Amino acid sequence: MAYAESGPDNHTDAVDLRARALLAVHDTGELLGNVAAAARSLTGARFAAIGVLNEDHTGLSRFVHSGIEAAVAEQIGALPQGQGLLGTVMTHGAPLRVDELSAHPDSSGFPAHHPPMSTLLGVPILLDGQQWGALYMTEKDDGPFTAEDEEAAMGLADWAAIAIANAIVFTELTSTREAHEHAIRARDALAEVAATIAGQSDLSHMLEVIATNVRELSLAQACSIMLLEDGHFAVSAIAGDMGALSVGARIPRPGTLAQAALKRREPLTVVPGDALLEPFEREVGPDYVYGSITSYPLIHRGRRLGALSLVDGVPPGTARHDIAESFVTSAAVAVDTARNLTDQRVRSVLLAQERERTRWARELHDDTLQNLAGLNMQLSAIHAQVEDPELQRGVERVMEIASDQVAALRSLITELRPLGLDDLGLGPALLDLVERVCATSDLVIDLRLDALADDEAERLDPAIEVAVYRIVQEGLTNIVRHAEAQHVDITVEADRLLQVTIVDDGSGFDPEAAVSGFGIMGMRERAELLGGSVEITVAGGRTTLHAELPAAHRGERLTLLEAEGV
Repeated sequence: MAYAESGPDNHTDAVDLRARALLAVHDTGELLGNVAAAARSLTGARFAAIGVLNEDHTGLSRFVHSGIEAAVAEQIGALPQGQGLLGTVMTHGAPLRVDELSAHPDSSGFPAHHPPMSTLLGVPILLDGQQWGALYMTEKDDGPFTAEDEEAAMGLADWAAIAIANAIVFTELTSTREAHEHAIRARDALAEVAATIAGQSDLSHMLEVIATNVRELSLAQACSIMLLEDGHFAVSAIAGDMGALSVGARIPRPGTLAQAALKRREPLTVVPGDALLEPFEREVGPDYVYGSITSYPLIHRGRRLGALSLVDGVPPGTARHDIAESFVTSAAVAVDTARNLTDQRVRSVLLAQERERTRWARELHDDTLQNLAGLNMQLSAIHAQVEDPELQRGVERVMEIASDQVAALRSLITELRPLGLDDLGLGPALLDLVERVCATSDLVIDLRLDALADDEAERLDPAIEVAVYRIVQEGLTNIVRHAEAQHVDITVEADRLLQVTIVDDGSGFDPEAAVSGFGIMGMRERAELLGGSVEITVAGGRTTLHAELPAAHRGERLTLLEAEGV
């Protein structure tokens, strides 16, 4: 249908009819496509398009066309940038009719595979009196575009401007409404997280709630929370698809995105192929597809705790990561709170153990030891009164047994609770322990304490001092009883970590085999309660026990997290 031959009233009616339809469309992309299609129908053009100016009016930000098949458009390639005659309409802000494009001085020609075009009608689209874009029509079915076509196109452009302004307002209102709804959902989610933290002691459940809410509100593909544990990142919570990665997995700390984010103390986003993602990609598997990952450091009161990571299925900047910051804070508080509770429980357990040892030591000293001492005194008095030599020798043998028992009991009391550990500190207590073991065995023991041997050395946390003393004590006891060793080297070093190494030249054993008794198990449990570890290796005729513990001083938190040197 060619409205160029119709009267003005028909053009006006057609424009009004199509305008009412345009006003009902609120999606800008759909609206521009409808306007271009309407322009073709109103003017009889084979092709129509709308160009939208960019913010600084230096070119086009969008170009929506109608009439060119998708396959042809794909062959043409890049869309116009507003040069040549397209730019002329934009620059002059007035209608432009051209009967022969190739003859116009502003014509810049066409790219390869572009359909042939000879005629052009272009009209500006103004919003609030300012140039917003332009409507273009080419190749009228029955000759050049007429003044009536221009009038119809101008009317359509005016209605299009109104519809576009409405669509922009609608989009802004919708965006504002969605932002408000999103803020409400975020507030409710944060309230749920706060309630979970306040009412739950299960850290795993708290982190699961946080990860789930962060993923949903940020529109991310997946969310993971990893905590620092003994030189690794332990995966503590996952929401969404993370391939083969599962809760409980341990990822070595060095060279990871999480470590880099913790070092920078700020979020860090990378895309596939980045070297920081190599450990992650090994865990999720070769078939895992994603667009980018953002890692947020979990830090509370200066303590580095771990990282929360968001996986996007698309390149950076598309998911709503702004909401993640609030949940990162909640996660850090939850972890720190849970670990504070764990610290308190550790202290309570260790304190209860040592109090029980102290009670037994006191009772043995006050009752059994004193009774034995009294018995020895009575035997001595009897010995002085007995005249029969054979009976005297019998009393002497009993006195020797009693003296041996007194000595053994005093040693046991010292082992239960060495007074030097409380009064003088770890270094002097270990020196006394080694002297007693050397005196009662054939072992040659070399003890190196480094700074701990200094009388002015700062005292470690009591729980740490007790743990190290007990580990060395139990290690020496096992060597004396089972190792058939001649020489033992003991090194205790305190830097960022407190490291205890005991090496003997005994017969060794299989550290992986089941063992009776509670010696090794007790050492490991004591270390693990404090966030440390005990490892035993046997190689080359030497058995090595290596323990790592927090080097916390009195009043500091019992944690290896800062000692990890992230």
